[in-house]
Amino acid sequence: MICDRCYQPLDAGEHGQYLCPLEPRRESFFPNVIGDEIVGGFTTDNMTGKDETFYSKSEHRRRVKELGLRIRDEFAPTPGSDKSANSVRWR
Repeated sequence: MICDRCYQPLDAGEHGQYLCPLEPRRESFFPNVIGDEIVGGFTTDNMTGKDETFYSKSEHRRRVKELGLRIRDEFAPTPGSDKSANSVRWR
């Protein structure tokens, strides 16, 4: 059989399927894209002291922003030093 749009044989190509370059794609060509959803969710209690469950990464980021928090923090040494009064050795 011949494709009506590009006139190529339909049985050519990988796995015996021909993908016409003029036909819109219905599938994603990026199977390694990580989705926003968190299956089953995750629960945290270190933002407000109460358990909060999130089912998407964007929902968690939005809540962190609402509370004026940051997901990660950088090391902030005491001015004029390379040490911080808030850091201790873990021994």
